[in-house]
Amino acid sequence: MGYYETLGVPKNASNSEIKKKYRELARELHPDLNQGDKSASDHFKKINDAYDVLSDKKKRKDYDDFGDNWKHAKQMRDSGYGHQQFGGINDLFGSNFSNQSSFRNIFGGSRTKKSKPQNVSINISLEEAFSGTERRFNLKNNQSDNKIIDVKIPMGITEGKTIRLRTSSGIIDAKIHINKHLNFSVQGINIFSKFNISLFDAIFGCDVEISTIDGNVSLFIPPGTPNGKKFRLRGKGMPVMNGDSRGDMFSTIEVMLPRDFSEKELRVLKKMKEKREEKGKINQDAQ
Repeated sequence: MGYYETLGVPKNASNSEIKKKYRELARELHPDLNQGDKSASDHFKKINDAYDVLSDKKKRKDYDDFGDNWKHAKQMRDSGYGHQQFGGINDLFGSNFSNQSSFRNIFGGSRTKKSKPQNVSINISLEEAFSGTERRFNLKNNQSDNKIIDVKIPMGITEGKTIRLRTSSGIIDAKIHINKHLNFSVQGINIFSKFNISLFDAIFGCDVEISTIDGNVSLFIPPGTPNGKKFRLRGKGMPVMNGDSRGDMFSTIEVMLPRDFSEKELRVLKKMKEKREEKGKINQDAQ
């Protein structure tokens, strides 16, 4: 059961709604009011676990992104859990509502011993970095047994980002590498690409279909567009991790020159060239 289900609140619940629900459950399940009831004691611990995460803005975001990895994180956290929850109860109900021994019996006062992280590398495609994905890999523990580890990779993750997992096998630092893409390159949250148009499309203008990371878009190329012109497609870059915005996409034109002009076409182009040179000379003399 997840933390939202434990507290009985929806995923879009406000902080005040979460706090109100926690107060109700804590009053009902507090060990001082349910002495000898192991079920109530276990449930009380679970609602405190849930409230600790969902009442903290950063932790709640991490939980929304990584889900069940938080269950492992609770087993590997560096500080004693009971002391934090004791302080939280006092803030909500007052110092006379509970005593320290009750909380220590439930949560324990010992601290989890720190372990050295194990490093792993995970390769994903640019499309997976854009939309988010999941990976499963085998990890060898000290007993040479393989343990299956699942990791959720959030949308918008960037090259070299490390995801820390706290599991029953220890701390794992998973470093993300994004494979090179055939058509796109990425700098931060912006995507860069190139596309080809013919000489005549550059001269007369045209409408083209541009490939983006999430589909094609139509782009108007105005007449007389030079080679190397860069177009900015706002909001067509990578998403911001844990955010609602996106970067931009920059597409650069490469004008392709024909190699198979006919004699007639060359004569026409030559006349055009001579007329433009003559026009330029007249304008220069007029100045």
